[in-house]
Amino acid sequence: MLITVCLSVAFAPFLVRSDPQLQDLDRRLQPPVWTTGGAWSHPLGTDALGRDLLSRLLYGGRTSLLIGFLAVAIAGSLGLALGLIAGYLGGVADAVIMRLADVQLAIPFILLAIGLIAAIGPNVRNLVLVLGITGWVVYARVIRASVLSLRHREFVEAARASGAGLARILARHVLPNVLSLAIVVMSLELATMVFSEAALSFLGVGVPPAIPSWGTMLGDGRNYMLVAWWVVTWPGLALAITMLSANLFGDWLRDALDPRLQRS
Repeated sequence: MLITVCLSVAFAPFLVRSDPQLQDLDRRLQPPVWTTGGAWSHPLGTDALGRDLLSRLLYGGRTSLLIGFLAVAIAGSLGLALGLIAGYLGGVADAVIMRLADVQLAIPFILLAIGLIAAIGPNVRNLVLVLGITGWVVYARVIRASVLSLRHREFVEAARASGAGLARILARHVLPNVLSLAIVVMSLELATMVFSEAALSFLGVGVPPAIPSWGTMLGDGRNYMLVAWWVVTWPGLALAITMLSANLFGDWLRDALDPRLQRS
């Protein structure tokens, strides 16, 4: 399912010919093709401005998934680095990093994200940065717990006794043993990032209205739910399928990379 979603949005220009921003007020709120009043020119119907929903769904998916992948990459890299430092060094470094994580966890995510975006301005780049910066805590805590059990293992002690520096020990001996765990967390967090983008865009502080995304489509169609169900159904369904498939993929990846969880 996840591969199908990714391929569909990646090849959107080849699958649909309609401009996702092209307005046609004569065809506003046109229903899907299989209902009365529908037409093959707009198989999933149109929104309140007469824009083709199929085109907006595919191009909006490109925006939502791109933001999700970039945010996961930033949050994963930052959380992995801080988790390695906190778990291996311990002491003051560990206390400072974990207290920062506790402070961030104490603030509701939506309020924190809205405050940061209001301060730096709503656009795609800033949204990616905010999601990446606010998403590092999960990675840091998971990686730290794993590193705590690795830092006194024999191969790490041997590297330390041979005179290896901190950077070499972390990069050559500790990181390879926690990288698979970080990849699993990234795959599970992808659904969270896609949903967070949709939530912020729905509230009007995420992707600008000029750029199609699943969150902006939900926000645009919320006033027409009772008269045009299709306007919010398709982006909501796409969001649900993407989140479900990303979580299932993460569960499978966890089983595949952890020998203790493999079924006999």
